[in-house]
Amino acid sequence: MSNLWKVTQTESMGSWLGLQPRLELAQVPANSANPEERATEFVPVEGGRESTSAEALLIVAYCILWVVLFWFVFSTWKRQGQLETRLADLDRRLARARDDAPES
Repeated sequence: MSNLWKVTQTESMGSWLGLQPRLELAQVPANSANPEERATEFVPVEGGRESTSAEALLIVAYCILWVVLFWFVFSTWKRQGQLETRLADLDRRLARARDDAPES
């Protein structure tokens, strides 16, 4: 039978972590002539190595999640402070306008 190209390693973080997928040849067993059997059969690649473990990718994903969450909370807190400052300024202007307005 013919050889199949299999991706032995795919990294979700991509090239910015320096991880590139590797392509290797995996032998399809000669005794599986039926295409349906080949499609459901798991053929492990021997000798391939993973450059990053799943645990490390999970930790990186959680770190990114926490950084984004802290950034969101900080930016919301900062905008809330700016809104409170603008509302206090508006209250002062309205109070001054009321005091300066002639009474009828």
